[in-house]
Amino acid sequence: MKILIVAAALAACGVDAAERAAPPVADHAVDGLEVRVDTPGRALVLTSRDTAGVYVHVLEQRLAALADWVPCRDPAACPPLPPGGGMRMAFDSIPGYRADAHDVIVYWWTLERVAGGAYEPRGMRSRVVPIAAAGR
Repeated sequence: MKILIVAAALAACGVDAAERAAPPVADHAVDGLEVRVDTPGRALVLTSRDTAGVYVHVLEQRLAALADWVPCRDPAACPPLPPGGGMRMAFDSIPGYRADAHDVIVYWWTLERVAGGAYEPRGMRSRVVPIAAAGR
């Protein structure tokens, strides 16, 4: 009975089912990068948990299937998230993002200096992060 009363109260306040079901912040911490979904703020919060700088690229999942991209290899052109450092990325700044997006893919890696002074990506990882409830 209490559940029905709460559901009725939420419906009366104009809160839709997706907002009721979604936690305000969902955490996804994997191998050197913590990804939080800030539902009310409609943003990803990325925090480096690696001992080296972490380079990040985020795409909406449908676009990721079509995108032709390569990891950045130039620390001057794409500064890393420093160890413990973070950034906030609004959903609408994510390439391919639309209001009906369900997931984004977060890619991250480190760079290692190799012979001749060039840099090579190391430890490329990715994570599908659900944002459907946050995007509405």
